[in-house]
Amino acid sequence: MKPLEIPGKPAAPYEKNGYLKMAKLPGLEGIWQGHLSLLDKDPAHNTAPDMIANVEETEACQGNVISASVAPDGRFTVTNGRNGFSRTYQAKAGR
Repeated sequence: MKPLEIPGKPAAPYEKNGYLKMAKLPGLEGIWQGHLSLLDKDPAHNTAPDMIANVEETEACQGNVISASVAPDGRFTVTNGRNGFSRTYQAKAGR
């Protein structure tokens, strides 16, 4: 995603990471982040803390993962390695 550019006005930090644009996509059920945005730590410009794998500054990063498991019926579960939080989704039929 490209930052919003207005001639003569610099882009806000949260426009550089695209979170607000992504959060507005219709049908999106969850946004999982590998890292808390270091450009803009404002909670309104990041996903829910339970869905962020690494919240430390870069040099202190623990390297936690976000993993997914997929079931034969189309359900998939995403899990945050930092805190064990998980959420299960149902795959949608193709269009």
